Amino acid sequence: MKSIGAFLILVSVIFHLTGCTSILWTFNKVNAYEYKEKNTFNDKIVSSFKYAGIKLNVKSEREGSSTIPLPQEGVGFIGENNIYFVTEGGEELLAVNGLVKQVPLVSTNDRKYIRININRSERSGVDAEFSQTLEFKVTKLATQLSLSQQSALNKNNFTLKNGYYFIQFEIKGIIINRAQIGEHFDNVETLSKGYDVQFYTHEQTDSFHVGRFLFNTALTPLTLAGDIIIYPLMLASL
Repeated sequence: MKSIGAFLILVSVIFHLTGCTSILWTFNKVNAYEYKEKNTFNDKIVSSFKYAGIKLNVKSEREGSSTIPLPQEGVGFIGENNIYFVTEGGEELLAVNGLVKQVPLVSTNDRKYIRININRSERSGVDAEFSQTLEFKVTKLATQLSLSQQSALNKNNFTLKNGYYFIQFEIKGIIINRAQIGEHFDNVETLSKGYDVQFYTHEQTDSFHVGRFLFNTALTPLTLAGDIIIYPLMLASL
């Protein structure tokens, strides 16, 4: 019985020695993984077009010619380097472009660029896929706008918030380099102005938190004392 009791105490000692101290270092980690935005490339969007029932054929040196499926109809934008097929949110983008000459609009996430998140695409011929929630703000107070301006904003689903007009919507689509497909699209229209667009990805980084390390180091003697203080009492009770 004594040997069994000693064994149980030994197991308990090992368990408790990894108790408070282990919890401290486990839940207050000094190494942490974070995701940061990394700018990938910029482009200037200069024109747009609407498509319906098209088959998009692209050519690549590795895989030759391939067909990329698209929705039955949608909106495309032509940049200096790429063509952007918007599969969701294209009409909203055109509406914002149509309002630019009537009211002062800015993107709320960056006044210089429209920033869009991209991800690698597994589809042949597609350089990347993009998705982003965009928000645009009228820089003048609603009370400073004319009735016709307010009417145009209301018709295009802008909402009032803290005295200003806003609109928020999601866009999705694919990016294809212009060299792969050329520019054979009907009804291409020049936009009200050129738009500087910045594309970014989320990159995982490993960071070392000095403050957490110093905090854990300072508390470790106390947690170790808490882990082992019970054992003399346990041994004395045998």
